[in-house]
Amino acid sequence: MSNENEAWEGSEAVESSAVATQTAMSSSFGPVDDFPTHQVAETMEASGRGEPEWFEHDTTVCTPPGTKDSPYVLNWFQFHPNKGTVQAWIMFNDGQTQYNVVLKQNHLPHDRRQLSVGPLTFEVIEPLRLYRTQLRPDDRLPFSYDFLLQARHVPKLFDKRNYLDDDSGFQVEHCHTDQGLLCSEGTVSYRGTNFDMTGYEAYRDHCWGRRAGPHRRRGFHVPLLAHFRRRTLSMWYEELTDGTPLYAVGHMAQDDGSSVHLKSFRHSCEVDASSGNIHRLEWRLTDERGEEHTLSVTPIYHGGYQRYSDVTGERLHHSGASPTQSPQPLSIDIQVLDLKDPSVVNGPWAGEQRQQYCEFILDGEVGYGTCIYYVSPHHVKYGPQLQHGDSGADR
Repeated sequence: MSNENEAWEGSEAVESSAVATQTAMSSSFGPVDDFPTHQVAETMEASGRGEPEWFEHDTTVCTPPGTKDSPYVLNWFQFHPNKGTVQAWIMFNDGQTQYNVVLKQNHLPHDRRQLSVGPLTFEVIEPLRLYRTQLRPDDRLPFSYDFLLQARHVPKLFDKRNYLDDDSGFQVEHCHTDQGLLCSEGTVSYRGTNFDMTGYEAYRDHCWGRRAGPHRRRGFHVPLLAHFRRRTLSMWYEELTDGTPLYAVGHMAQDDGSSVHLKSFRHSCEVDASSGNIHRLEWRLTDERGEEHTLSVTPIYHGGYQRYSDVTGERLHHSGASPTQSPQPLSIDIQVLDLKDPSVVNGPWAGEQRQQYCEFILDGEVGYGTCIYYVSPHHVKYGPQLQHGDSGADR
């Protein structure tokens, strides 16, 4: 490695805040309104903000430990209270076939403590500690599942995302939490076979606020969550194509409830030129106490491929009916990917973000978890690896 500053890119963590302008909407009284938690002179169904883009989303992922011997499952919900719409997305991967399922309806559930779209639900059973996610059997789908998820620690709040998208002029502002979970009870039913998911690793991503689609100059994007014996590591890192950091946050949470925030991030990445898959990702991290940490990420198997436009882009993020419309029947779109098909691995899907189940080595300790990443062919450092087959990891 000839020049450390060339080989390791990074950023100090972004810290910012914004003052919210409260605007009210009329809405109905629901179960949550029985609790003394109101923030504005409206019921809890009101967002407190008037923008159509105001959202709240919740994601849970349950992953097989170690090797790919049973399905990988992801749930994703997104509510737009000012549009009166809710969407959900399921990624289900058995190692040979991936199902992407999009569910949409033009009305919100009355009880927001239980998220639901058709057969899919997510329920907070005990706040901060115990959750349930369930896909009830449906004739249109070859799988169903029911997970009871126990928190390893309370949700950890990241620094607020707050920046101006200089391509669209849209002000991005939202809160974001991550939480390490374990599946205390769980079963997947798939084509006549039941899989016991008890003990599997999981995580939850919960955020709310305003955001657009992906930044048009997004160059390097890596959210991850890793489980270790007595702690979890969670990070979210984004750069523009020119290497400018856009968002950099992270924390290490202990099972005893203590945690430490990460304040600086440097990375070195090796990308496969043909597939766009990351072979190796190394991090040098510094926490708020000034202590330095090393993190090595090595993929074990693919959790799934996803195209942003099919999940959070035009098909979902901007597909909202007026709140004055009558409730519409549930719509379900199902996409089936053959993971043995080279056009999936090396075709248009290779240009989008994907999820990998990985081995993580943090300061010598081995753990496992999920890394979601995207590498642009236009990224100043890693783009040449995709364009010319140059690994570039040690430049």
